[in-house]
Amino acid sequence: MPIQIGWHPSLKHTIYYEFAEVWTWQEYGEAFRGELWLASHLNGDRYHVIANLLGTALIPKGPIFSNFYSTVKSSPNNLGQVVVITTNRFILAMFATVLKIHPEIRDSLYLTNTLEDGQNYILNLSINA
Repeated sequence: MPIQIGWHPSLKHTIYYEFAEVWTWQEYGEAFRGELWLASHLNGDRYHVIANLLGTALIPKGPIFSNFYSTVKSSPNNLGQVVVITTNRFILAMFATVLKIHPEIRDSLYLTNTLEDGQNYILNLSINA
């Protein structure tokens, strides 16, 4: 599977995505439905997401912004922070553009270039909650 999804092994209420080199928007949609299924078992408790994009260099062709934003709009109310991990300049530019178009998501999105920083960010949220 090009996109693996499941509970993070050490961060409570954190869903972890890991993207492989090549994936499709259809696979992304399936993974997002998996997130919704996992989150539905929390009975409304807050959860976070870590999306590890370090294993992929490409974004599939297609409507990037509408695919991404439809995910944001379809996310449940109990979604907390989304941490995106990437070093890819194109992906970073894409997120910068999304944040200009939809500044309301800025407070719930954290971009970083290392898994360790992303995990620490979520851990600190839990400690300070």
